[in-house]
Amino acid sequence: MSSTLDCPKHPHCAALDTISANQEIRYGNTTLVSKGEMFELGFFSPGKSKNRYMGIWYKKISYGTVVWVANRETPIADRSGMLKLNRQGNLVIRSGGNPMVWSSNPVESMQGNNSVVVAKLLDTGNLVVLDDNKTIWQSFDYPGDTYLPGMKFRKDLVTGLQTIINFLPFELQFVNLVRLFLTCLLTEQSSLSKNVYLSWSQQTSNP
Repeated sequence: MSSTLDCPKHPHCAALDTISANQEIRYGNTTLVSKGEMFELGFFSPGKSKNRYMGIWYKKISYGTVVWVANRETPIADRSGMLKLNRQGNLVIRSGGNPMVWSSNPVESMQGNNSVVVAKLLDTGNLVVLDDNKTIWQSFDYPGDTYLPGMKFRKDLVTGLQTIINFLPFELQFVNLVRLFLTCLLTEQSSLSKNVYLSWSQQTSNP
């Protein structure tokens, strides 16, 4: 059984920064607002586009600077978009014609069947999924074209997860944990090649 947030987008309604398991955020109905009202999360349409996306933007900037988008590659063409947190700690975006537009697929496992899972938007712009206050997924691990204060480049040697900043046609990532590469993605004869524009490495010295 699902429930939508009780607080619609209304100037006299207290903003919420958290959703619990089986609660929903729907297009044009509800948003999450971080505690200090720094960031807001919800569905939006950029410019004159008819496509809908789930994203995070600066709350206090009038033109709505978007800093993160969940379904960049899979926009929704109508108003049926819905974001839901299930009891397994998985954030899922659905639409009327597509039961799985996007999914967070948390890397960390749940603590147990009786654990309390919530999704919370922080004042850093980070959307986190918490299982009994333990972070099992965060949007900072999956940046788009914006690098926010507090983000860290990292690579998990167990899961293979690594931070990549993608602002087409460029890509920024660490290679072998010591060298930072800015590359240009070029499509040539249906194959993807990379030209290195800038690289930086931290030099280490022996005592």
